[in-house]
Amino acid sequence: DFKGLILVDVPICTAKYVQSIEERDIFITNDDYIRKEQARTFDKKEQENENYVCSHADGFLAGSSVVKESLVFCGTEENKIKVIPYGVDLSQFSKKEYDFKNRVNFLYVGRVNRRKGIQHLLPAFNKINPDKATLTIIGQYDENDPLINEYSKKENIVLKGFITKDKVVFFVKKTIRSHHMPQNAAT
Repeated sequence: DFKGLILVDVPICTAKYVQSIEERDIFITNDDYIRKEQARTFDKKEQENENYVCSHADGFLAGSSVVKESLVFCGTEENKIKVIPYGVDLSQFSKKEYDFKNRVNFLYVGRVNRRKGIQHLLPAFNKINPDKATLTIIGQYDENDPLINEYSKKENIVLKGFITKDKVVFFVKKTIRSHHMPQNAAT
């Protein structure tokens, strides 16, 4: 038996919290591919394990305010949670002025899945005139996902897949406008 304080680092939202968001999203979009993509989220044993940890730990380090919200959603006392956000070295990037008469380049960097809201970004971006904007997506994705397959054929949507951090910095510097879509849940 372990004696002492138990402090848990929680980098992603709890499965129970994410499931509540994803169930609502399935209802709205009528797209239940997320059940396959995020099987861990819907696993009852996973949720039982999380509930055990939430009820027995003395404190939690949450990677974001959304992760904190998910812990509270699962019954964790708010005063047991400290948010310590992950950071980005902003010195690697500079702000640019942009003339909106020209084509706009958007960049998404992150895991490409429904948990991150890709099912909202792609159809919304598809409504933009292809001559006016380009969306470059960097991040691991499921090549068998029907949504990804449908939108990867669009001329103004470019899927780069996973690339190393140094190459990500290159794309960020190259992109005039950087956009990160609203997430269904922080992960």
